[in-house]
Formats: sequence, structure tokens, C-alpha cells
Amino acid sequence: MNNWIGVLIRNFYGIGLGWLIAASNLGIGFLMVHYFQSTLTQQLIAFWIMAPVIYAAFYWFNMNRYPIYYTIGLILTTIYALTGALLSSLAPIPSDI
Repeated sequence: MNNWIGVLIRNFYGIGLGWLIAASNLGIGFLMVHYFQSTLTQQLIAFWIMAPVIYAAFYWFNMNRYPIYYTIGLILTTIYALTGALLSSLAPIPSDI
């Protein structure tokens, strides 16, 4: 699996893994706000603590096992997901929530 097909397959897996991590963090935020009555600000703080730690753990695991080019899909998905989260974090929180 060291040819281009192996790299492609591992990067497809990395893209899926990146989205799974982002969706899990958003799901935890949903539970915090709707079931545990946390404020949106508390959820935002928890997200920005959890997301980098979880992504860093997956990077560390992948980089210790595989070459960097097997992690390109995860890196691109992380950049895309965290950019979207950053843009929505900078938006003002509506006062009617």
C-alpha cells in the first residue's frame, strides 16, 4: 500500500476521520447547551479546548505510524472545519437565545 492508491485510500480515511472529529465536538456542544443548560459561551470555550486537543492526538497517532503524506486529508479537513468554526465563533451570539 505504498503506491498512490494506498496514499489515496489513507487520505480518504483521513478526510472521514476529520469530519467525524468535528461532528463529535459539535454533538458534545449540542448536548452541553440543550441538556445540561450550558450557555453558548461556555460551549464555545469547551469546543476550543477540546477540538485542538483531539485533533492533536489524532495527528500524533498518525504521524508516529505513517508518513506525513498519509495525513494530508486529515490536515485539509481540520483546516476547513476549524476555519468554519472560527468564523461562526466570531459572529455575535444572538440575545434572544
